[in-house]
Amino acid sequence: MAERYDMLKVDFAGVTLPTPIGVGALAMFMGLSLSADTYAKILLKFAKAGAGYINIGAIFYAPEDWIRRKRKERGEEFLGVVPAPGEQIPVRRWLKYNGEEGYFHRAGAMAKEEVKVPWAKYGPPPEAFGRILEGKMPFIKKVMEEKPKDVPLIANVEAAADPESYVIVSKKAEELGFDMIELNVSCPFFAILSGNIEAFLRGEYPLVNMGSIIGDSPEFLEKVVREVVKEVSIPVGVKLTPETGFPRVIDICRRIRDAGAKFVVSANMGITIPPPNIYNRGQSTLPFTKGNPFIAYGGEPLRAIVRKHIAAVSRFVPGLDSLALGGIMTPEHIIEMIMLGAKAVGQCAAIFYRGVNYLRRELDFIVKYMKEQGYSSIEEVRQTGIKNIVTADEAIDLRARAEVDPVKCRLCGICADNICGAISMENGTIKIGNNCMGCGLCVMVCPHGALKLVSAT
Repeated sequence: MAERYDMLKVDFAGVTLPTPIGVGALAMFMGLSLSADTYAKILLKFAKAGAGYINIGAIFYAPEDWIRRKRKERGEEFLGVVPAPGEQIPVRRWLKYNGEEGYFHRAGAMAKEEVKVPWAKYGPPPEAFGRILEGKMPFIKKVMEEKPKDVPLIANVEAAADPESYVIVSKKAEELGFDMIELNVSCPFFAILSGNIEAFLRGEYPLVNMGSIIGDSPEFLEKVVREVVKEVSIPVGVKLTPETGFPRVIDICRRIRDAGAKFVVSANMGITIPPPNIYNRGQSTLPFTKGNPFIAYGGEPLRAIVRKHIAAVSRFVPGLDSLALGGIMTPEHIIEMIMLGAKAVGQCAAIFYRGVNYLRRELDFIVKYMKEQGYSSIEEVRQTGIKNIVTADEAIDLRARAEVDPVKCRLCGICADNICGAISMENGTIKIGNNCMGCGLCVMVCPHGALKLVSAT
């Protein structure tokens, strides 16, 4: 068990976390390769390495009588396609993201070669996955019994596109003993299915999981949060989608705060498409996949979006706690997110690339950093950073100019062969003119670190 430090404790949405770090919600996504017992051991390993919370992914529950009633009320037909036994096997596929510590991630179905199997274009309907919780109970029970007492348990709740569906699952999660509810209205996998895309364009919300379509629908999301908060007594939060832009995210977060949410998590995976193989007639670079599908992405490419979301909440949505998740690869990134206002942080890609015990090394770094910098608590670190968050017009730009180090300069000429009119190469020397305004472009592009900005006052 990782050593406990009082300075690392945080109050997150009214719940005490022993440390501010953890791992984002992970469903049992490795298919047949991951048993319930193995999954429980992995989650418990997170806590042993120092995670301040455990998040159990994809909690879903839908009683059959409720499904029948809802179908009748809505007049909907059965929207999903349930394949015959053995016709297809759920599969996840991973591909490194353009050389960065990120990833492409596809949820699909394996089938016999050259056979196009029937796949639910709306995703699994409640009839097909309404008993998911029943299958997860063995490892949920094991985690609850064996986890450290001071580590709270978060239920990552998924549901059909109906407020009552979220209420049913959330009440069940509270009944089971979860400490917090994270409404997962941001899963990218369901938002990239043709049926859900078509339904969104028609302004409809069928009785299926629509994923991040819900998370970027302000009025609908507000109603979901309001209904859930009325029915449970534990803190409720919302997992945002990175598909929500700025300043729209401010409006969404204010709505859910006013509806009773205590926290937001930013963010789930985003949506993109793998680069086509330009040497194979545009086929997908995703291995063993026919066609080039819209797909989820995560890891390092998300970090800029997460910074924006977290800072926006800190600056414009007081009273709403935030947990930063996405592209946080180092302990320095953790501290950056805390200084932008996050009370807690989650990681996935960092664990994929560095292993679970990386959490322990990160905590050691954070403790050492806080002692060296004179911080006595995570909240002190957070408040120190928040006061520096300003809008563009509130920032003050100081006079600066570029300066070249002739020892480091290799005369590659990149800085001079560029869009700047203040820098040139003359007689084998880089010259910086008096018209330099200190934009920093040359500093950014220099491959040798030979340029820097200095005060021009």
